[in-house]
Amino acid sequence: MTHIQAAYVISSAGKVDFALSGGPSFFSVKQGLVSDITYTEQHPYDSATFATALTTTVGASKIGFNAGADVGVRLSKNVGVGGLVRLKSDAGGVQVAGGLRLFF
Repeated sequence: MTHIQAAYVISSAGKVDFALSGGPSFFSVKQGLVSDITYTEQHPYDSATFATALTTTVGASKIGFNAGADVGVRLSKNVGVGGLVRLKSDAGGVQVAGGLRLFF
Protein backbone atom coordinates (compact mmCIF):
# COMPACT_ATOMS: atom_id res chain seq x y z
CA MET A 1 0.00 0.00 0.00
CA THR A 2 1.36 3.41 -0.97
CA HIS A 3 -0.09 6.82 -0.10
CA ILE A 4 0.71 10.13 -1.76
CA GLN A 5 -0.42 13.00 0.43
CA ALA A 6 -0.67 16.76 0.34
CA ALA A 7 -0.97 18.39 3.75
CA TYR A 8 -2.10 21.77 5.00
CA VAL A 9 -0.42 22.51 8.32
CA ILE A 10 -1.67 25.08 10.80
CA SER A 11 1.06 25.83 13.31
CA SER A 12 0.06 28.05 16.17
CA ALA A 13 2.49 30.36 17.93
CA GLY A 14 1.86 28.18 20.96
CA LYS A 15 2.48 24.47 21.39
CA VAL A 16 -0.25 22.95 19.17
CA ASP A 17 0.13 21.95 15.49
CA PHE A 18 -2.76 20.77 13.33
CA ALA A 19 -2.60 19.21 9.84
CA LEU A 20 -5.19 18.11 7.28
CA SER A 21 -3.99 15.74 4.58
CA GLY A 22 -5.30 13.79 1.63
CA GLY A 23 -4.36 12.17 -1.65
CA PRO A 24 -4.46 8.99 -3.74
CA SER A 25 -3.72 5.54 -2.31
CA PHE A 26 -2.46 2.57 -4.30
CA PHE A 27 -3.47 -0.85 -2.92
CA SER A 28 -2.09 -4.22 -3.99
CA VAL A 29 -3.03 -7.50 -2.29
CA LYS A 30 -2.14 -11.16 -2.84
CA GLN A 31 -3.65 -14.23 -1.17
CA GLY A 32 -2.90 -17.91 -1.42
CA LEU A 33 -6.01 -20.08 -1.86
CA VAL A 34 -6.60 -23.83 -1.87
CA SER A 35 -7.84 -24.77 -5.35
CA ASP A 36 -8.15 -28.58 -4.96
CA ILE A 37 -7.62 -31.29 -2.34
CA THR A 38 -6.93 -35.00 -2.52
CA TYR A 39 -8.19 -37.35 0.18
CA THR A 40 -8.99 -41.01 0.75
CA GLU A 41 -11.91 -42.56 2.58
CA GLN A 42 -13.08 -46.07 3.34
CA HIS A 43 -16.33 -47.72 4.34
CA PRO A 44 -18.22 -46.78 6.57
CA TYR A 45 -17.27 -43.28 5.23
CA ASP A 46 -17.30 -41.57 8.62
CA SER A 47 -13.72 -40.29 8.32
CA ALA A 48 -11.32 -39.23 5.57
CA THR A 49 -7.53 -39.02 5.29
CA PHE A 50 -6.04 -35.87 3.82
CA ALA A 51 -3.42 -36.49 1.10
CA THR A 52 -2.51 -33.24 -0.72
CA ALA A 53 -3.72 -29.73 -1.46
CA LEU A 54 -3.12 -27.68 -4.57
CA THR A 55 -2.81 -23.93 -4.03
CA THR A 56 -2.91 -20.89 -6.25
CA THR A 57 -2.13 -17.25 -5.58
CA VAL A 58 -4.58 -14.55 -6.63
CA GLY A 59 -4.10 -10.82 -6.45
CA ALA A 60 -5.66 -7.48 -7.23
CA SER A 61 -4.69 -3.81 -7.36
CA LYS A 62 -6.86 -0.73 -6.91
CA ILE A 63 -6.55 3.02 -6.60
CA GLY A 64 -8.38 4.71 -3.73
CA PHE A 65 -8.17 7.86 -1.65
CA ASN A 66 -6.97 8.74 1.85
CA ALA A 67 -7.77 11.71 4.09
CA GLY A 68 -6.54 12.44 7.57
CA ALA A 69 -6.20 14.85 10.46
CA ASP A 70 -3.19 15.14 12.77
CA VAL A 71 -2.80 17.02 16.05
CA GLY A 72 0.51 17.49 17.85
CA VAL A 73 1.33 19.15 21.16
CA ARG A 74 4.88 20.19 22.09
CA LEU A 75 5.72 19.44 25.69
CA SER A 76 9.18 21.02 25.38
CA LYS A 77 11.52 22.28 22.64
CA ASN A 78 12.41 18.72 21.55
CA VAL A 79 9.56 16.49 22.80
CA GLY A 80 5.87 16.30 22.01
CA VAL A 81 2.91 13.96 21.67
CA GLY A 82 0.51 13.60 18.80
CA GLY A 83 -2.38 11.73 17.31
CA LEU A 84 -3.60 10.89 13.82
CA VAL A 85 -6.88 9.73 12.30
CA ARG A 86 -6.82 8.60 8.65
CA LEU A 87 -9.58 7.21 6.44
CA LYS A 88 -8.51 4.99 3.54
CA SER A 89 -11.23 4.32 0.98
CA ASP A 90 -11.67 0.93 -0.72
CA ALA A 91 -9.27 -0.93 1.60
CA GLY A 92 -8.03 -0.37 5.09
CA GLY A 93 -10.86 1.62 6.63
CA VAL A 94 -10.02 3.96 9.52
CA GLN A 95 -6.59 4.14 11.15
CA VAL A 96 -5.97 5.75 14.52
CA ALA A 97 -2.44 6.35 15.82
CA GLY A 98 -0.70 8.20 18.59
CA GLY A 99 2.76 8.53 19.94
CA LEU A 100 5.78 10.40 21.13
CA ARG A 101 7.32 13.01 18.79
CA LEU A 102 10.94 14.10 18.85
CA PHE A 103 12.05 17.39 17.27
CA PHE A 104 15.60 18.05 16.13
